Amino acid sequence: MKLAFIGAHKTGKTELAEKIYSYFVEIPHPTHLVKNIAGEIEKINGINLLKQSTKSLQEKILEKQITQEIQSAASLDYWEIISDGAPLSHYAYFRRIERSRENENREEYW
Repeated sequence: MKLAFIGAHKTGKTELAEKIYSYFVEIPHPTHLVKNIAGEIEKINGINLLKQSTKSLQEKILEKQITQEIQSAASLDYWEIISDGAPLSHYAYFRRIERSRENENREEYW
């Protein structure tokens, strides 16, 4: 089984994914949590992705998230995979940034 969370930025996807992951680990059940790379990039760089992101940064986030998903799916060590931030969400943000070039006020656009 694969469980992936999709939703707006800062809406509790990480917290929910971690709670469900903890439940499976306590059973015990072979489960892997794929972390949302976007949150880590915000912490490391001290930025707000909604206001300061670029097309190239969103592209890197999307690529890294997809890579993590593929690696988890390829592993036979896990029966369940929980994804905190599905690639579909990251693709939507990438497309949004791509289109935002037409709009000068990015904060209003978001």
